[in-house]
Amino acid sequence: MVKRCPVCDTEFESNNLSQKYCSKECRLENVREKDRIRKRKKRAEEKAIREKEKQRIKQAKAEAREKENAKRTSERQAELRKKAAAGDALARMNLAEPNSKEYWEAYKQYEIEYAASWGRESTRTVNDISVHDPCFGRKVVEAIKELGIIRTKL
Repeated sequence: MVKRCPVCDTEFESNNLSQKYCSKECRLENVREKDRIRKRKKRAEEKAIREKEKQRIKQAKAEAREKENAKRTSERQAELRKKAAAGDALARMNLAEPNSKEYWEAYKQYEIEYAASWGRESTRTVNDISVHDPCFGRKVVEAIKELGIIRTKL
């Protein structure tokens, strides 16, 4: 019976129905190739496991950083609320929404207190509105909405 070797693709004569290869070398080459394929597959699986573990560690570190940042932010917010309750204008500014009336009222207080700490009176204006104006916060918010910008002068 004539057969074709799956390794070297040559024809050979065989009386044995179970014989697949033309020689011992081709049979061993097939075994080696199967070993190489098995080892490549095993390495690929191990690499996938390592990559998955790296991703898990990376994710865990990111979650830990996020948790730590949230904790710091929470502590900072608590500290700011405490200072704001004690009358700290800068803390009130940090807690208020940007460009809100509360922000600009805190800014007014901060600017007046800062100038006083230097023994002078503040001449600061925001969009041509003096910090000494009784309706400073409301007027600045309206001016920002109208003009779309913030201009400040000493």
